[in-house]
Amino acid sequence: MVSVNVSLVDQNAAQGSPQFEFLVYSSASGYVSFTSIPICAHTSAPSYEDKGCQFSGAQVETFRFSFAVAPTYGDATARWPDSISVVMWMNCCFA
Repeated sequence: MVSVNVSLVDQNAAQGSPQFEFLVYSSASGYVSFTSIPICAHTSAPSYEDKGCQFSGAQVETFRFSFAVAPTYGDATARWPDSISVVMWMNCCFA
């Protein structure tokens, strides 16, 4: 499991309703897959109509990304160094 803590540091700079989204990626997708991701996370590029998630204020929000490794992946000495990535971007209007 991977946890990401998110907060909006400068609330005065953002106008309207700042929104954010995550993109998750596994370099060994045949063996390592995400089993649970937040509603505003995607395993491929989202559409332009997707509204994402909104910041709810000054408090920190925690998002959890769970993944599973297939038993057929082999032992650690036989694996290529693989990774999972969680990318976050924010969509909003600034003054």
